[in-house]
Amino acid sequence: MSVRFFTAFAVLGACLLGCDAAAPQGTSAPDASPADPPQPDALDGSTDTARVDAEDPEPEGATLAFDFGSVTVDAFEEQAGWCAAWTLQNEQPLYVEELRMRNGGGFHHSNWFVVPEEFFDGPDGFFRCPQRDFTETKAVLLGTALFAQSTQSLFERQRLGDGVVIKVPPRHRIIAAIHLLNLGGRRLNTSLQAGLTLLHPAAVRTVATPFRLYYNDLHLPPEASSRFQSTCDLKTPAENAVGDPFELKLFYVLPHYHAFGDGFDLSLAGGPRDGESLYQVSGFDADVHGASFDPPLSLKDAGATGLRFSCSYRNPTSRSIRYGLAEGEMCMMLGFAELGVLLDAGVESGSAGVESGGSGDRQLFEGPCRVLPLPKKPTQGPPTPDERAAPLYLPPNEGLLLDPVETPTCRDANPEAAAVMAPTLANLSAQVFRPSCAFSACHGGLTPAAGLALDLTGQALRDALVRHDVQAETILRLVSPGDALASWLYQVVSLCGPVDDRRRVASHMPKNAAALLDDRLVALLRDWIDAGALAD
Repeated sequence: MSVRFFTAFAVLGACLLGCDAAAPQGTSAPDASPADPPQPDALDGSTDTARVDAEDPEPEGATLAFDFGSVTVDAFEEQAGWCAAWTLQNEQPLYVEELRMRNGGGFHHSNWFVVPEEFFDGPDGFFRCPQRDFTETKAVLLGTALFAQSTQSLFERQRLGDGVVIKVPPRHRIIAAIHLLNLGGRRLNTSLQAGLTLLHPAAVRTVATPFRLYYNDLHLPPEASSRFQSTCDLKTPAENAVGDPFELKLFYVLPHYHAFGDGFDLSLAGGPRDGESLYQVSGFDADVHGASFDPPLSLKDAGATGLRFSCSYRNPTSRSIRYGLAEGEMCMMLGFAELGVLLDAGVESGSAGVESGGSGDRQLFEGPCRVLPLPKKPTQGPPTPDERAAPLYLPPNEGLLLDPVETPTCRDANPEAAAVMAPTLANLSAQVFRPSCAFSACHGGLTPAAGLALDLTGQALRDALVRHDVQAETILRLVSPGDALASWLYQVVSLCGPVDDRRRVASHMPKNAAALLDDRLVALLRDWIDAGALAD
């Protein structure tokens, strides 16, 4: 589940969900869309932007929405180095209780920050990050973390809890660092919209503080399963830094690892509940994985002194996998908490983490957790009495709000389309299965999704397709040789809304892609099945 996050701390030169990527090559220029007046059915389904009186018994909020424009990604293309900006023009602080993100597909991940508007200046919308000398490290040093997108998610909602907010100081802008990946066989013109639910200062209970856990000293053994774990004592460094008794109330967490990852665990460390798991993720997929704690979880009430975290991996290759982008791995977690100090905690590269046993065939490695406490910015304080007593403030660009454009409509494959090449299994594997299905280990590696491995070749691949036990509730076989229409695989690849035997709509494939594969590639699958689904 490559959630790829962000909170970077400049002292370490690291980014919460990954590092700054290189500029993209051969990409088309983004098409910035003009803003329109507010319309019904915005991200939150409303157009409530009315100012409210702070003397009301239940102060209300309002929603701001913005369209960043669009950018084009070619079929199966990966682009790094895009950013997107939204200048809020706010003369007063804004208190964000909820953020909603929607995109038109192809957003592998995006990491969002709030920064002073005098930095990284330029027109709103998409731009190439190096053009404004933007890095995630600089963004966290200058401002604060706002949001991290789960891998390939089309819509995501981050809400920390009632009255729990992320503060946007005056004259700030939002910048998202974006990693694009088109899993489909068509060129994709994708879009990005965001909505902020603002809370009246009188209703603010807590201004959340971001923190990060990370394990950079990764060295996944070849052809083996492994788990990397660290226990972070947060109490002592935090108390030494601020001089107050340690307290951490956990509101939200979002873990991150790449295609070799197959699990994440966050647990309590220290005290009577030591080892109690707080949040777990299994496998690798394109689902949303941010988790809210409501009510918030208090480490003080649990008697804990810190947190223990681990990432599990399966490495089927013949080489050791290290920390990094692309073919590397990561183990990180972004958190938002009630916390008196910024905390960046984890295992540094070269920290001499040692193998400490394991269970079954999974090797366990443990590394020492270094905790770096950093002072909170003065701009991240609670609302002032004057703010609480005043009407709800909205920035002047509220008149430029728009109804976010819809996600591109998925279109069923044309059943009359001609195949792009001869319908052999080798061609099908090279053109469809490997780039679109086995990519990112969804249907590849040691733990393929639904137990279906599509990174095989020849007779082994044919057997996997023909003999696979379909997990959906359908009488159709995955592949019925000689009859594509009676094959569940063809149904999920050719239809935007394939329906099981109970008339429930199933996910089309590739999972979480906004559009289906190119008609000619779908026709290649159809023709191969109709020709008998041979192993060449």
